[in-house]
Amino acid sequence: MDPEFAKVVASWHDFYNLAGSAAASLVGLLFVAVSMHLGRITAADSGHLLSFATHTFSSFLYVLLISLFFTIPDQSADKLGWELATVGAVITLRHIRHLSELKASATALGDGANFFRTIMPVLCYASISLVGWRLAAGGSPRILSAMISIVMLLLLTATRNAWRLLIELGRGPSSAEPGAG
Repeated sequence: MDPEFAKVVASWHDFYNLAGSAAASLVGLLFVAVSMHLGRITAADSGHLLSFATHTFSSFLYVLLISLFFTIPDQSADKLGWELATVGAVITLRHIRHLSELKASATALGDGANFFRTIMPVLCYASISLVGWRLAAGGSPRILSAMISIVMLLLLTATRNAWRLLIELGRGPSSAEPGAG
């Protein structure tokens, strides 16, 4: 393994531990909140809420997965590059495939937040893939510095989206309330 690469990745170990821990904690809290409103989120007329919850949940899981990649011991540059490139590409394509569904979600929620629900995650996922391809192609480990901003933007966007989802769920009856359907 390249000593320069090992030094760069090791210097970010705490950052990725914290990002992964934050993502895991937030996905757990989101899971509990969604579970408390399961009746509303799975109702026939609430497809936009289910879509929004699914993609917000996924964003946290992707931050967790990326953090795990960076904490694998003795990870080589080409392996990390391929992991980031592959996951970034798959996530980007998945997100683009569901873009119309996400856009409908943002429109149905009516807060004009299409950018944070649709565009920002796609930009982050595509950027992850580009960093991975560049690293896998033998690029300098310094390209990994871009991942700090990408992971922070993705975590902040997912947190913002989770908050907006919880506010929306709080506006209607929850499945835990008496008489809620």
